[in-house]
Amino acid sequence: MKKAAKIIVWLALLALGVVLLNMFDITFTRGIVNVGNITGMALAVVFILVVLLWKKVKKILEFLWKKKAGRAFLIFMAALAVVAFVCVIIESVLLYRGATDESMFSSAGNVGSDASANDTGEEPVLVVLGCQVRGTSPSLMLNERIDAAYNYMVQHPDSVCIVSGGMGPGEKISEAQCMSEHLVDRGISGDRIYKEDRSTTTAENMTFSKEIMEREGLGHTIAIVTNEFHEYRARQFAYTYGMESIPVSAKTAWWLFPTYYVRELYAIPGYYLKY
Repeated sequence: MKKAAKIIVWLALLALGVVLLNMFDITFTRGIVNVGNITGMALAVVFILVVLLWKKVKKILEFLWKKKAGRAFLIFMAALAVVAFVCVIIESVLLYRGATDESMFSSAGNVGSDASANDTGEEPVLVVLGCQVRGTSPSLMLNERIDAAYNYMVQHPDSVCIVSGGMGPGEKISEAQCMSEHLVDRGISGDRIYKEDRSTTTAENMTFSKEIMEREGLGHTIAIVTNEFHEYRARQFAYTYGMESIPVSAKTAWWLFPTYYVRELYAIPGYYLKY
């Protein structure tokens, strides 16, 4: 009975490793390669190997523990793993709050839950952050943001938006142009859309969008449309550049989320180191 239970646990752990590997491999096989899916696949492979070779791994660990240097190494690696785990938990909380807490980066802290005007009567300006364009067509993730922007503008007929994104490799038109065309095709008046087509980073999205807002007298409160995993960092940039923000999160496809979630875990420390 005990042996059967061990086999079941072993098979369950092996299956978990395979599932984790597939979660990140699905984006890799579709041509998406970044630190998110590389990290995810590497950790999954290590996990699978440990499960498959557990008896040998156990012997190595026992051997190292008997040696002073080996014990110090194992303690150091264990401490490093704990620190990494704590950091992941903290960052995950930040990502969740960034996508859901409307007052997180608001000095007033009183933007309504329906994303309407704040107590100064200032209607938030919708800022739609760009993402990859494939030729002249939006990628899946950009299409998710266009959908979120469209729904917001339909629900807030007095709102205006800034579509923000330049032209990168493999793109025949700017991300701003692509978003603008798709919103207009779906019935949004072009008079409600400002195009910012110079930015190539999230920092530039905010910098150049702020320039448009100041030039057009649009205030300093924005509603940021981006995927939920990206909201925290986008809103942090907005706060850094003196703008209040609320999230209008686009829903990420399930098979894309793990890769970009892990990538964002790297990006947040990078933000704090740079800014």
